[in-house]
Amino acid sequence: MVSMRDRALVEARAAGLDPEKALKGHWRQMLRFDIVGSAFAISVFLLLYYILVGFAVVYFATVYGYSDARANALANWYWISNAITLVVVGVLSDRLRVRKPFMILGTAIGLVGSILFALSATNHQDYYTLAWYFILASAGGGMAYVAWMASFTETVEKHNPAATATGLAVWGWILRIVVTVSLAVLTLVVPATSVLVDQGTRVQEIVAEHGQAVGVLSSIDPATAKALTANPKDVGALATALGEVAKEQGASADEAQAVSKAVTTRAPQLAAVQAIPPDVLATLQANPTDPAAGAAAVQAIMQKLSVGQAPAIQLLTSLASPDVQADLALVNKYATVLKTAQADIPAADLAYLQAHAAEVQKAQSEAPNQWQTWWWVCVAGQIVFLPFVFVMAGRWSPRRAREDEREHEAMVQRELAALQG
Repeated sequence: MVSMRDRALVEARAAGLDPEKALKGHWRQMLRFDIVGSAFAISVFLLLYYILVGFAVVYFATVYGYSDARANALANWYWISNAITLVVVGVLSDRLRVRKPFMILGTAIGLVGSILFALSATNHQDYYTLAWYFILASAGGGMAYVAWMASFTETVEKHNPAATATGLAVWGWILRIVVTVSLAVLTLVVPATSVLVDQGTRVQEIVAEHGQAVGVLSSIDPATAKALTANPKDVGALATALGEVAKEQGASADEAQAVSKAVTTRAPQLAAVQAIPPDVLATLQANPTDPAAGAAAVQAIMQKLSVGQAPAIQLLTSLASPDVQADLALVNKYATVLKTAQADIPAADLAYLQAHAAEVQKAQSEAPNQWQTWWWVCVAGQIVFLPFVFVMAGRWSPRRAREDEREHEAMVQRELAALQG
């Protein structure tokens, strides 16, 4: 039904008919290739739209680092462009009486915007460039969709005007199935986003509050940090960790290597220094010949390191060597940086970083590529839509469409005249 005269004709024809008989077989009539195929085509065409509706803010927050407000503001360029295009192209399509040219042109424009947007996942663009991509994708999508909606109802009416509701139900169910499947597949394609949403926010808050300390700790390889946490006396892990801290602090490669080597070669002396009480160590540094401090130091080394008196005295004596003192000073320089960083971050926050920082960092590096894969799926959905335009009802030429309309009007007049006669 395309006019009030059609309604009069339908009512005139329907008079005296059995309604139940007229309504039989609607589902069978609607399960046709041009109806089911075009319903599926528009459903995959709209993949980009579905995901932007649900995840635009999440995408820009996790990939671009935008705030919720900025992400929503950018998304508004998409929604507003889409709303305007739907109305303008809908009026224009009705005036020209054609749908297919608008579907093809809209898909072409939408593909340009969608492809550029997909590329921007790994090649970040500024805010207004992204807005232009959204305008292209949204305007093209709106143009194709509003023309498709008109053509789809006309395709349904071609088979049975009384079965329009059933035809729309076929489309509605196919659309919902595609949306459900796409959301399920999305979680498999972009798993990094779940990590960033679940753990990334708190990690970012900790980093923002303790940036310098986090920078020091994050310079240490996760495996090394884990080994050092499990055993603070692990010489190999400590040597690697302090070498990495030295690099983070701007030390040259040679100095970083020297730090690692000093930890390894001076491990006994480092253990001895840690065994001596701080006040005793301070007294010896001020007066190396203090007998009471020396005796206390030897006793502490014997107890803490479980060695005899002679090895303890030898270790204490070796601390006076200029080479040993230089190495210990180098190690202490970066050990102090590491201890300060650990002390600056609360225990709960430090434990959270140790548990999730590496996972979040990995997710941040993987998320752009994963999202780009999904945007390419959306582009593929728009390409799949194109062939189905050709199976739908409607003319390509406005002139031919107007001729069809005049023929239809003449048929209505003839039927009404016959019924009235």
